[in-house]
Amino acid sequence: MRLVIDYLLEGENRGYNFVTPTDYLHPDVVKAVWRNAMPRGQGWSAPSYIGARSLKCIPLGAERFAISEVTVTERRDEMGRQGLRRAEITVMNPGEHADDLERRWNELPASARAAAENRFGQRWWRRAMPQMNAPRQIVLAYPYTNAEDWLLVEAYVLKLATAQRVRGAKAFGSVTPFTTLALDYREESQIVAIPLDKAQHITPPKGVSVINLHL
Repeated sequence: MRLVIDYLLEGENRGYNFVTPTDYLHPDVVKAVWRNAMPRGQGWSAPSYIGARSLKCIPLGAERFAISEVTVTERRDEMGRQGLRRAEITVMNPGEHADDLERRWNELPASARAAAENRFGQRWWRRAMPQMNAPRQIVLAYPYTNAEDWLLVEAYVLKLATAQRVRGAKAFGSVTPFTTLALDYREESQIVAIPLDKAQHITPPKGVSVINLHL
């Protein structure tokens, strides 16, 4: 089941709207997708974010979930502001989670997958795992340069969300909410990656763990 949220420049309902039918889905599912499909934060109009991609995994209850693939487009709104985003959402059934994430992992460049695999060595786990057993949220920080370079962070997030050791951590359920790129960690997924410059001034509250992937 596929949904699309896009920015409408014409008509009575200008702004972000569903541009595909939603009447075949339960209203609670539509509401959850609408609230969570787009990554949080301000500043998407910066030229470096044009073409950026963010994946969001959204639990929908009863082990159902949705994957929202968000792209920062080159389009501008009626005021000439750039940074408009488009979300293509796939609503999935129980049991499809692992296969879908494995497919997305395999579609990433080999260099990004290799970097993620190297990161998940014994030293990294020894440093990171104590922070993963208790927090409500894990924030991964890395310098943002362009969409292509950020694919290695996407690989980190997918690896972390599907790692067998993390599945056993008490902070996570059978479907782990994650966001591979946001500009703010607040009101975001349990695992969220943000640019390092957005994380440098964070004083995380209790229950939020910030891990600098650049170290």
